[in-house]
Amino acid sequence: HASEAPDAQTMLKRKPIWRWGFAVLISVVFMVWVARQADWQALLAASAKLSLGQWLLASAVLWSTYLIRAARLHQEFKDRTALGLLDWLRISLMHNTLVNWLPFRSGEVAFPLLLKREAALPLSESLSALLWLRLQDALVVLGVGLLFWPGWSWGLRSGLVLLGLMLIFALPRLMTQLQSWTQSWPDRAQAWREALFSPHRHAGPIWGLTLLNWVIKLAVQAALLVWLLPASWTTAWLGSVGAEWAVFLPLQGWAGVGTYEAGAALAMGLDGLDWAVGLQFALVMHVWVLANATLAGLLAGLVTVRHSMRA
Repeated sequence: HASEAPDAQTMLKRKPIWRWGFAVLISVVFMVWVARQADWQALLAASAKLSLGQWLLASAVLWSTYLIRAARLHQEFKDRTALGLLDWLRISLMHNTLVNWLPFRSGEVAFPLLLKREAALPLSESLSALLWLRLQDALVVLGVGLLFWPGWSWGLRSGLVLLGLMLIFALPRLMTQLQSWTQSWPDRAQAWREALFSPHRHAGPIWGLTLLNWVIKLAVQAALLVWLLPASWTTAWLGSVGAEWAVFLPLQGWAGVGTYEAGAALAMGLDGLDWAVGLQFALVMHVWVLANATLAGLLAGLVTVRHSMRA
C-alpha cells in the first residue's frame, strides 16, 4: 500500500477557504431568516406537546442506528483488524459527530485518521472503505426514498425493489467483468478502484446492515415529524428523506444548517406542506439529530481519552 499512500493523502486535502466561507454564509442567511420569520410560539408549543417519553423513545431508536453502523464497520474490517464491536462503536460515534458538525462532509477526514491511530491501517485502505460505504449509503437512501414516493402504485414500488435486489446480486459479477478495464485508471483513482472492486464489500451482511440502518433512521425521523406537525406519514417520510438527500449535496451549510432544512421542506412541499412551516419543523428535527450525535460523540471521546490515559 505504500505507493497508494500519497494518493490517499491527496484525497484528504482540506477544502478551499472559499467553500468554508460559503458554508458559513448559507447557515447565517438561514438562521437570520429563522430569527425573523419563524413562528417561535408554534415551534415551542409543538416541541412541548411531545412528552419526555416520546423524546427519549425517538432518541433511543436513533441511538440503535449508531450500534448498527458500528456492526457494519466491524463486518467491513473484521478480517483486517483486531478491533471489536465496542471499538468500532467508539470510532463510529466520534466520526459521526464530526461529520454532522463540519461542512462539506469534511468530518469524513477523521475516519481514516482514526483507523490509522487505532488499527494502524494505511490511509489508502481506510479511504477506499469510506468511499464504498458512502456510495452504498447514497444508493440505499436513494432506493428507500423512492420506494415510498407518493403517488406511485405498489406494483411499481415492488418492481423497483426487485430491480434493486437484482442489481445488488449482479454487482459482484459486473465488477469482475469491469476490473480489467480499470487497470488503465490513473493512480489517483486507486482508492475508488479498490472501493468498487474488493469482493468482500459486496457481501450480503454489509448491504443488510446498511439497509437496516437507513430504514430505522428515516422512519424515526419521520415519526418525529408526524408528532411535531402533525402531518401524514407520507409528508413526514418525504421530509426525512429530503433532509438526508440534502446531505449528499456538494455545497452545504455549516453543520448542514440551511441545506438540511431546505431539503426536508422541499420534499414535504411535494405533498402540499407550506415551505415556511416545513423549514421550521425541519430545524427542530435537525437540532434533535445534532444533539444526539454530539452527546454520543462526546461520550465516545471521553472513553477514548480514558483509554489513552491508561495506556
